[in-house]
Amino acid sequence: MTDLSNIVPKDSVKCAGPLPDPLPLPDDLIREKIVGVPADIARELELCVKAMLGLAPTANLGKLHESPEGSIEVARRGSPERMGRLTCFNRRWAKNIKPTASHFEEPGAAQARHRFQSALHRLLREVVAPDLGEVEQLVFQVWPTLRVHLAGTGKNVGRRHRDFDYFHPPSEVNYWVPLGCSVFGANSLYSESMPGRGDYHAFQASHGQAVRFYGNGCDHFTVPNTTDTTRVSLDLRVLRAREYYQHVEPPNCQVPGNAQFIVGRYYTTLRMDESHDAGVQRALLIGNAVRSDETLTVDSSDSEPERASLFD
Repeated sequence: MTDLSNIVPKDSVKCAGPLPDPLPLPDDLIREKIVGVPADIARELELCVKAMLGLAPTANLGKLHESPEGSIEVARRGSPERMGRLTCFNRRWAKNIKPTASHFEEPGAAQARHRFQSALHRLLREVVAPDLGEVEQLVFQVWPTLRVHLAGTGKNVGRRHRDFDYFHPPSEVNYWVPLGCSVFGANSLYSESMPGRGDYHAFQASHGQAVRFYGNGCDHFTVPNTTDTTRVSLDLRVLRAREYYQHVEPPNCQVPGNAQFIVGRYYTTLRMDESHDAGVQRALLIGNAVRSDETLTVDSSDSEPERASLFD
């Protein structure tokens, strides 16, 4: 096994204490897994993200650091005071998934939002629901979090953490979806395979694959991206409805401090027996009611230094 002791961050976020014992999910859902994503869904998600970032459909996300804006970001993020701050691409994503009166959205962003939610709902129906077993209803993050890990900055982003440390409900699992190119080594996300194991490894996945992992309880982190490939990915958090209503919905909340992680705010729902359009429209309505800085963040605070989950 490769010795990773020299790259595992020594400090970590530990805000919420120990995980519940026993965990509210079976081992087969906590265990890391590569799942396939149909090529047309993966391509549509990629195109919609590009549209909301103001990029051409032919733009190479893996070379984003070589674009004019990317080059400026690489130079800026190389300075200590820029470590941990959002890139211009993350800010544009936040602006366009939920514009406000003070924000100008990219042309075509409204159409891209609808297209994105349509593709996301296909991902949920065709990939996530079967992967989580026989489910009648899913509870999921309205807008997945966009990750941009630029090559060449010489910096990692954020701190080693579990999503539970930011008060996410322990019955939540992550679907981590790379866009446009393969992820490997230093451009990827490092995680342990099960909570507490410490067997840190980089996810390896291709465009057209997703990694399901228990980000709620598994420590994970990034390292400086020393590859020549920028990683752009989506992080989608999902719960089966039965665990949500047993453990998360007030007054059954297991995690103090997670008042934002409820349906109608951070989450929306998808019923397997409803029409595709009904689910998409509900997600757009809920998404439009929540400020973009809340839907972008994963933790309950957008202040330094607890900013790790804005990234990985």
